[in-house]
Amino acid sequence: MDQQPGQTLDGPGSGPGPETRCGFPGCFRPRVQRSGPGAGRPPKYCEDPAHNRGTAKRERERQDRIAAQAVAAAAAQELPTAAAAAAHSESVLGLVDRVGTEVAHLLDQLQRAAARIEELEKENARLTARLDSARAGEQAGEAGK
Repeated sequence: MDQQPGQTLDGPGSGPGPETRCGFPGCFRPRVQRSGPGAGRPPKYCEDPAHNRGTAKRERERQDRIAAQAVAAAAAQELPTAAAAAAHSESVLGLVDRVGTEVAHLLDQLQRAAARIEELEKENARLTARLDSARAGEQAGEAGK
């Protein structure tokens, strides 16, 4: 496809290189060619009369403002995320603390229960010994009659 002067191009990579492209931000048309040999700088913009030094400067400033607003918006979205992460972290730490306290309480109850079981086993052994002794005494008394 041959490029005709003043033809609008589809986008980056489909037209002239950066050194022959219009200097207006986002325009990919070729620069206007000099009509003849002459002194001075070559044209920097395409045939579009709205593409000139002043409008190009304003467009670059506008694009810079949009980019700055996008960065600010992205940063603002990260702050709530960071705050939520901090709150979540505090919440998790609170839960861990409560679970630790509950585990310590349950461990204390378990140790008391184990001590009580040991006391009951000793009492059971003592009562069993008395019962065995009483039975032995009854058997001896019955054998003596």
